[in-house]
Amino acid sequence: MGIEQVVLEARGIEHDDHRRTITTACNNDLPFDVKQVKIADVKQNTVVLGGHYHDYWEAFYLKKGIASYVLVGVDNPKQKLIGTIAAGHRLILPPRVAHKFKLSPNAELIGMTEKEYVSAEENDHKYDIKTPFVDD
Repeated sequence: MGIEQVVLEARGIEHDDHRRTITTACNNDLPFDVKQVKIADVKQNTVVLGGHYHDYWEAFYLKKGIASYVLVGVDNPKQKLIGTIAAGHRLILPPRVAHKFKLSPNAELIGMTEKEYVSAEENDHKYDIKTPFVDD
C-alpha cells in the first residue's frame, strides 16, 4: 500500500428541497468499515492538523471551507502529494500515508477511521512533514 492508493473525489448533493439539503460523506463506499467519526470545527483564522500517519485507513470529508494538504508515503518519502480540496470533496488515505492539513477559517472537516481512537500515543505515529504552509 502507498500513496498511489489515495483517492480524492467530489461528493454531490443527494437530495435538495425547500426543507433541507442532504450530502453524504460515505454510504458504504469506503474501502474499510468505519469505527470512528470525528468532526473538526475550525475556530481560528487557520489551523494546521496532522503531522502523523496511521497503520489503518482514514477518510476525510470537507463539509465547509478549504483545506490545503501534504501527503507523504511513509515507506517511500519521495512519493508526495500537495494539493487543495474544497467543500464537498472527500480524501481517502490508505495506511502509512503521513498527512498534514491547513484548514481555512470556519472550515468543518469530518474524519472517518478504520480503527477506534484510543489516544494520540496509540493511534498517531508522528511524522515530520515539511510543508509549504506559510504560518506553519
